Amino acid sequence: GIKSEEVVSKAFDMVRENKFPVQDLHGISPLQTENYAGVKCQGIPAYNMDKPYHPKNNNWIGYLVELDGKTYYAMGDTDVTFEAKTVDADVVFVPIGGKYTMDAAEAAAFINEKQPGLVVPIHFGDTEVGDSFVKMLRPEIEVYRFW
Repeated sequence: GIKSEEVVSKAFDMVRENKFPVQDLHGISPLQTENYAGVKCQGIPAYNMDKPYHPKNNNWIGYLVELDGKTYYAMGDTDVTFEAKTVDADVVFVPIGGKYTMDAAEAAAFINEKQPGLVVPIHFGDTEVGDSFVKMLRPEIEVYRFW
């Protein structure tokens, strides 16, 4: 499999090729919290529980970002993990595709429990998956739909 160091190296190469200022890139590890120019960022472990695609030992992460008094949780490719359950956020970008991530039912149960102010379903290709996710949510949960 690909090691996390290889992924980071490829990301830095892509940044250099596109002439982004590399000195403005910051790395973050699982459960590490940093403050970058007034933006608080924490790495939240992102992994699969019973699938082989994203093992925990790869140390891949989602991001909890605090900006202007609001918190945003971009979960990444993950299942509902112990660490994800500890996060409270105003806006959650939740993967619902099922193969590499939680499925729509698992994601809806997670969101119904967490009750963020806004949820944005991501990482799915079939609009039926998105529609089924939305139907399983409590009616008071606001959803931003891309479809």
